[in-house]
Amino acid sequence: MEEEIWKKAKSNAADILQNNEWVKWVHEGTEPATTQAEKDLRIVWEALSRKKHCAMCMNLNGCCFPRNNMPQNPLHNNCHYKLKPISEITVTAECGKDKFEEYIFVEEKSKGKKQLFEGCGYGIMDSKWLKQEFERQAKEKYEKGNFTLNKLDDYGQRINITIELPRKDKIGTLKLTVGWLVYPDGVIKMVTAFGGK
Repeated sequence: MEEEIWKKAKSNAADILQNNEWVKWVHEGTEPATTQAEKDLRIVWEALSRKKHCAMCMNLNGCCFPRNNMPQNPLHNNCHYKLKPISEITVTAECGKDKFEEYIFVEEKSKGKKQLFEGCGYGIMDSKWLKQEFERQAKEKYEKGNFTLNKLDDYGQRINITIELPRKDKIGTLKLTVGWLVYPDGVIKMVTAFGGK
């Protein structure tokens, strides 16, 4: 019994230490795509090369993940990615205020999201604060490896991060699953403000 407890404790400690080990995905011969337009170009390049180059690989170039929470490696047969260990990561989370002002709080576009946010006491005047709070929490959680992998496609790796907002209408919190796209060098950009509760 005592031996099993010791084995489990060692395993948990190893998991924690491994979570602190970050790697950068390196695809030699390709510059990292730091904008949506550059990601689009990688997809065009794949088509023009008749699939000799993989857009998914090129769009992961320079992206950073904790070793125990990263895409499958290798991604496919003949994948020539290299994982470069990095000693530290500086995370930047980017979320446009327009995601709230021009989407969440616009009835015709929000698909029920407006009612959800307003039902918790938030309105369009809270857009700036929501942007900052989403960025703050996403940065903190990504740095700790506290996210789940979502869809991986030609645009790269999407991740889900849980954002908790204090309710303004009553005591409690609203937990939202928010979708982000991973960019090179610790940058994540929000792609969907609410993917589920």
